[in-house]
Amino acid sequence: MRSTLVRGNRVVSFAMIALVFWVGSGPAEAQGPPMYDVEEIGPEINGLHPVDLNNRGEVVGGISGKYLPGISGYAAFYWFDGVLVDLGANWEKNLSTAVSVNDFGVILGTVEGFGDELDRIFEIDPEGNISYPAPFDPAVDVRAKAINDTGQIVGTYHPSPNGASIPFFWDRTTPPYDLVPGWADLVFFGGLNNLGQVAGASREGLCGNSGFLWEKDSFAGFGTCDEWIAVFDINDAAQIVGSMYFEGFYQKHAFLFDEPEFVDLGVLSLGEVSVASSINNRGWIVGDSRSDQPPSRRAFIYIDGVMYDLNDFVSDDTWHLTRALEINDLGQILMEANLEGGFGTTFLLLTPSAVDSIEGLIELVGSFEIHHGIEHGLVVKLEHAIEAIAAGDPEGACDLLQAFVNQVNAQTGKKITDMQAEELLEAAEQIRGVLSCP
Repeated sequence: MRSTLVRGNRVVSFAMIALVFWVGSGPAEAQGPPMYDVEEIGPEINGLHPVDLNNRGEVVGGISGKYLPGISGYAAFYWFDGVLVDLGANWEKNLSTAVSVNDFGVILGTVEGFGDELDRIFEIDPEGNISYPAPFDPAVDVRAKAINDTGQIVGTYHPSPNGASIPFFWDRTTPPYDLVPGWADLVFFGGLNNLGQVAGASREGLCGNSGFLWEKDSFAGFGTCDEWIAVFDINDAAQIVGSMYFEGFYQKHAFLFDEPEFVDLGVLSLGEVSVASSINNRGWIVGDSRSDQPPSRRAFIYIDGVMYDLNDFVSDDTWHLTRALEINDLGQILMEANLEGGFGTTFLLLTPSAVDSIEGLIELVGSFEIHHGIEHGLVVKLEHAIEAIAAGDPEGACDLLQAFVNQVNAQTGKKITDMQAEELLEAAEQIRGVLSCP
């Protein structure tokens, strides 16, 4: 069964977005977060529950059905660049939620009770085509959890109507792998990376939860009975983040597991509890820190061994940032927030300001060891673009970024390698998008 859903007029390429920020070959110097611009997701739409953010700035999740005519549960949604699309409309009264979007723009989700009254996985490609992958027999309930850039999927299935949910990994070339080892009676997902590695936590009877890293033919646990571990994300370097109870289960802190090192990330000032929700491929970690004193919950970002309050790094003080949900490789952050001094939950996308991104591009140019004269010419254009932004001249900044692009194109295959050019051009185009350049 196949249908088509149009996702606006946007045509999406399959190219990966390069990192805008500095990527160095040696040890990184400690640096604070960039300043962030704030964009509200789905303003005036109640019942929104964003779940995932990819490297293109696309967001997916679910909308509580009580806010949608004729729907009593959830409807999947897609959001990009200020436009929100209700994906659930395609299934009429069937409940749906989108749980993951990869860097090629492929959306993964679940439709409940679709057709034969069983739960089904759905996929929507960047052109809006809908399909229904089937890792199991059609008589089995299947729910989606995540999809990576190679199209591998993790989720859960019910082998019998009254049976427990069993987590699985499916690479589409072989039958699905069960992720429940013999010694664990329950497994909780934490994340799937682009290498096909799955992180999570397993319950071991009275011992409490311990973490695990799974890949084909390998299931490795970490943590001890002195800690109770919840796992929430894994990056492509197999760095794992989550939260752990320790010291007799009276304290709960965010952690980073970078084998063999297990790092307690601590809490923000006055904080007592912290949770790490997401880690990107730069090793930047986001989450929240809580206390009994107001403000009771604050979003954090952890960079180079230091935890920062994200509320100190936004250009708009309208919001109190309570919980960071996801961070991508561009440093964009999917955020839960409240109006400052108000109530109710709002969801935001934080994007590093154009100036910070240009400064990161300058450092990227310097890391490539390009011919001195060429490097100087590129850097001067970027520095002048920053000056144009400071002078309130975004059009002038756009012209200078285009001149940068033109120079990179002219030197590609000469003084600049094809790979270097690809990174520089994609980073520049991302900044031009932030500035709404023509």
